[in-house]
Amino acid sequence: MTESPKHNQSLTYWIAGAIVAAIAVALTAPNIAVHFEIGGELFLRALKMIVVPLVFTSVLCGVLGLGDVRQLGRPGATAVGYYLCTTVLAVVIGLIVVNVIRPGVGTVDPAVLEKFAESAELPNGQTEAPGMGVVLENLALMLITDNLFAAAADTQLLPIIVFTIAIGALMTTMMDRVRSIATLVTEANDLLLRFVMALMKLAPIGIFCLVAARFGKAQADGRFFEEISQIGWYFAAVVIGLAIHGFVILPTIYYLVTKKNPYHYMAAMSQALLTAFSTASSSATLPVTLECAESAGVSKRSTEFVIPLGATINMDGTALYEAAAAIFIAQAIG
Repeated sequence: MTESPKHNQSLTYWIAGAIVAAIAVALTAPNIAVHFEIGGELFLRALKMIVVPLVFTSVLCGVLGLGDVRQLGRPGATAVGYYLCTTVLAVVIGLIVVNVIRPGVGTVDPAVLEKFAESAELPNGQTEAPGMGVVLENLALMLITDNLFAAAADTQLLPIIVFTIAIGALMTTMMDRVRSIATLVTEANDLLLRFVMALMKLAPIGIFCLVAARFGKAQADGRFFEEISQIGWYFAAVVIGLAIHGFVILPTIYYLVTKKNPYHYMAAMSQALLTAFSTASSSATLPVTLECAESAGVSKRSTEFVIPLGATINMDGTALYEAAAAIFIAQAIG
């Protein structure tokens, strides 16, 4: 079911070329580029359309593949522990980089500062930040939903994953009676992955439309270079932090664990990386990540359980960005 390495490499080149071409069109003909928005939106919706059913079937297949619910503890705990560690590392890197570069020190455009400050305001008229107890309580409530269909409609993947793991765990204890359901779920998962592979053939066109429209809109409004120049040092701090985390820290962890070249694996995952860059959504990229990981030689048993969970709770880039943003605002207001 997986594509050949030669086909994957060719598609990666097409996607990379589409991104470069889209940026060029957006900067030279922004009024034309904005009209590609419909194509990009259709591509993005097609990816998001299958996220919920794919998460359900892939996680369920992953749990069933373990064979025994008692074996779920170790890989599950290992995955969550790894996600927590990399997120903490991302926050630390963000704090170090932003304190070294100090992008907020000096003159900052009041409009830009106000935009960042608004995102830091406390909701519902709160005068002080909530305590750790409230934070932990809210995190616990995020695990369980009172309406599974509403969670699916809002693409709230965490409660869906928790529900699926629970159902899968129960199924492993009664496999003889639910074998037909397990077969149905496995075949549905294969069907959805085939849909992803078919959709990826249109990826260069969809990504071109998506990037061209977004960059074109910023250029048409005269904000593209202006906004970059206004917060250029902050932008640089975040990009440097992400580069350190993505090209140094994570590859080092990969090498220490597997003793393999991490950049070969990164090249195999290039389709997912480029799709994530262009869509800015780990959930939308999830179908592509599953397909790429399997093509890269990762066992299906691992990908079906670990990747959907990681797309939901492993937000290293967001953690780094928000840590840097908090210090940037503090520096800007003295």
